[in-house]
Amino acid sequence: MAHVGKSTELEVHVWNCETLEPVVCLSGFHRRAVRQLAFSPDGKFLLSIGEDNDHSLAVYDWEAKRMVCNTKVDKGVVLGASFLNSNELAVYGPKFIKFFKISGANCTGSRGITNSTQPIEA
Repeated sequence: MAHVGKSTELEVHVWNCETLEPVVCLSGFHRRAVRQLAFSPDGKFLLSIGEDNDHSLAVYDWEAKRMVCNTKVDKGVVLGASFLNSNELAVYGPKFIKFFKISGANCTGSRGITNSTQPIEA
């Protein structure tokens, strides 16, 4: 349902891939669109990147239906995102790469350095 002059909250759904039954619905954070999703290597966390002005990310303990942390990523376009391990992730775009560390309810980021003058491609 759309509201004139207001952003709508989007939902992220997780299904059981064998039974195709819905498992959980996560909502209340992203607006406009969700552009990237990734599970942590152990399957406990779900990362989502939104299409807001700051391409904000959220990390969920999806089975507990709880957002663990969220933060702004970058004003530039996001091309990809991935967990490096259970508490670190990388997000990249044509002109940046950023690394984030999850510590409790905090998600702190740092800009990576590349040796290339060429844009990063997906």
